[in-house]
Amino acid sequence: MIREHYFCAVERAIASLITQFGETPDLSLCEADLHAVFYQKLLEHDLLAAPHVTKDGRRTGLVHREYPTFFAYESGLEEALGPAQGYYDIVIFDPSFMRTHNLDVIANREPSRALRTLPEQDRPVPLLAAVNLKLLEDCTPAAMEELETDFFDLVRSEPDAQRCYLAVFFRHWETGGERQQLLSTLERWADNHNHVAIVCVQSYADDVGRVFGGRYFNVWNHTAPLLPLDSMAPAWSRQAMRYPRGHYSYL
Repeated sequence: MIREHYFCAVERAIASLITQFGETPDLSLCEADLHAVFYQKLLEHDLLAAPHVTKDGRRTGLVHREYPTFFAYESGLEEALGPAQGYYDIVIFDPSFMRTHNLDVIANREPSRALRTLPEQDRPVPLLAAVNLKLLEDCTPAAMEELETDFFDLVRSEPDAQRCYLAVFFRHWETGGERQQLLSTLERWADNHNHVAIVCVQSYADDVGRVFGGRYFNVWNHTAPLLPLDSMAPAWSRQAMRYPRGHYSYL
C-alpha cells in the first residue's frame, strides 16, 4: 500500500475533527475527550483500523494513544523534563515496521531500547505519523508553555516518524490580541521548523453567537474548508467577528 494513502487518511481525520469542532466546540469537555474523538475518527478509515501481524505472529493496530518516543530522546525517556515530554498523543505505525519487529518492540517496552544502539543510518523509522492535539481555552503563559512542549516534542520526532502534525483547537470567542499572539507564535515556529504540519482552528458558540475559522501552516495535502487569516492584520480589518446564532465567521 502506498504510504500517501495512509497520510491522506490521517489528514482527512484531522479535517473531520476540525469540522466537528466548528459545529460543536463544546463536544469535547477536555483535551482527553478530543484525543478520544480523533482516535475514533482515525479508526473510521478501514486502512487504519485493520489489525496487522507482527514478526512474532501477534496482531495489533496501527493507531495508538499516549505512545512513548523511540529515538527522539537519545538517552531514553528519563531525559524528558516533564510528564508531557517523551510521548505523542496519537501515533500511526508503519505497517512494514510491524511486519519486521516483535510485539515487545512495537509496544516500545524494554527490548526496544536495543534499537537505540544501532547506527543512526541503520535505525528503522517506526511511525508513519505522530500527532499532538492541543485544546486551549486561553493563551496564558502556562497554556503557551504546554503548547510549546507539545510542539518541540514533534520537532524532535523526526527519527521516530515520517510526518508529524500539531493541531491546536482554540475554544474562545476573542478575535483580537490573544488569537493574534497564538497565530504569531505558531507562524514563527512553522517558519523555523517546516517539517511540522500545523493547523490552528478557533471555535466558540453560545446563546449570543459563534466564531469559527482557522489557518494551516506548512505542507498539507488535505484540509478542512477554512479561510486563512493573516496574523499581522490589524484587528479592525479582520473578517472574524461575532455573528448572530446560525452564522459562521472565518478567521
